[in-house]
Amino acid sequence: MINHTLALILTLATNLEDIQVQARRENNGSLVSTLLQYYRTAEEVASRNSYPFCKLKNLVSWSSKFERRDHWIEPAPAFSWIPMPVKADTCSLHGLNMTWIEYPVLKENLYHPSLKWLISVPTFTYITAMHPGFTPMLRVFEMNECNSDTMDFLDMFGSVYFRNLEILRLTKLGLSHTRWYRGIRMNWSNFGRFLGKSPPKLKMLQVSISWDLPGYFWYARERPRDLEVSAGALNEILNLNHLTMDIGMLVHSFAENACDELLKLPVTVLPQCLEHFTITNVNLGFLRRVVAAYTASERRNVFGQLMTGLPHCHYFTVETYRKPSDWTVEALKLIGIDLYKSGVELALWVRQDNGEIEKNDRLV
Repeated sequence: MINHTLALILTLATNLEDIQVQARRENNGSLVSTLLQYYRTAEEVASRNSYPFCKLKNLVSWSSKFERRDHWIEPAPAFSWIPMPVKADTCSLHGLNMTWIEYPVLKENLYHPSLKWLISVPTFTYITAMHPGFTPMLRVFEMNECNSDTMDFLDMFGSVYFRNLEILRLTKLGLSHTRWYRGIRMNWSNFGRFLGKSPPKLKMLQVSISWDLPGYFWYARERPRDLEVSAGALNEILNLNHLTMDIGMLVHSFAENACDELLKLPVTVLPQCLEHFTITNVNLGFLRRVVAAYTASERRNVFGQLMTGLPHCHYFTVETYRKPSDWTVEALKLIGIDLYKSGVELALWVRQDNGEIEKNDRLV
């Protein structure tokens, strides 16, 4: 009876613009999910006829696992697809396991990875043909604490569905730091190149891996890891002005020469048009190196040198997973004062054990 009543409500309530869906393991029986992923032709989409969710602008889908922040007791629901509403402006997925994405475009228009891709040769296929009658409207796409098949995860950004995407947040992804899926290596060095050509309007990018999860803090602290090959080619995302990334995805942050690696980023990796830059999951050892360089006789301001290479960047944030010592904070305040004189605001955020962020006053 409840299912029949819900069916009637969803069929008649065609003006719905926002919906939040709690995903369950028995996903195939979900009426909401079935209606969301129901395939509609280009003619139906272009017509003015009403149908369930035809005006949907914001979709949020999450699992109970996400709310509990428990990664061992209750596994996340497993999906063979995640519905993509045709006219949605924002789509947020939390705590889900996905194997592929459904789009409101014909199946044969979707790209399938070639053999060259499987062996990590930097070759990409981009879908540029717009389906007649279909105008992509998605501006914001978020995945938080999600697991995904490597192939589909990357392929989906090549779909015309993401042509107008401006904000992409891929946080706490359940992907290995060196491998993504069944031993297949991710071509991190071309990560930015792919995003630069797929969603051409991308302005804001946030990326972090699952080692940033509160439940994995013991792992991050006791057995810290960085990417073997840092994420590259972000400077090919031509319109990008906001970037937030784990420091371990950009440099080998535990290495002795980590500061020198950081200073190479404006030349080798980062877009010159950046206005806001945030490095997350910063280990205290790296901060101590920055402070040691500043307090040494030569008084080297590593963060100041970094900002010199990013002339349009006026906001720089450092997020760490453990509170620095008072001495480190005081030294960072002095660094912040120097940066402020050159028009840059430095902020320090500390991630608590419960995952919440303690945002300190700007270090000026």
